[in-house]
Amino acid sequence: MIELDPRTFKCEETYQRLSSQEKLSDDEKELFKKLHLCRRIKMDISYPSESPYYDWDGQPIDLWEWSFRIEFLKKHVGDEIINGKRISTVWLGLDHGFGSTLLIFETMIFGEFDGVAEDYMMRYKTYDEALEGHQRTCELVRKGKGFEEE
Repeated sequence: MIELDPRTFKCEETYQRLSSQEKLSDDEKELFKKLHLCRRIKMDISYPSESPYYDWDGQPIDLWEWSFRIEFLKKHVGDEIINGKRISTVWLGLDHGFGSTLLIFETMIFGEFDGVAEDYMMRYKTYDEALEGHQRTCELVRKGKGFEEE
């Protein structure tokens, strides 16, 4: 299995490199098939000239790049189970700031606090903010603190 870094991977560059190679390993063949599938999606769907999709660094990407990343690359910044609760921070790749601040990462808690389902969610602009937010959320859950105290 080829390890792909979601912070540096580029679909078009990888597709071009693989398509020009005479021999591909089994892993490279599998990667090429996935890239080709997502490339077809790009050609079949039109979207606004201003892309709603962003890479891990907040740079605009096209639908092909986003669909490949969301389907085949790592999405988690962090994923922990602490005190029976799952704390998950992921790259969304779509702007959830709705016209204000760019928000492309999200932390959520899955589980219950005192028998009530928790609905904690925070969104972030950058990878560094998401990582810090994930660590802060994990620490609050470890301490059993309520999030209104944050």
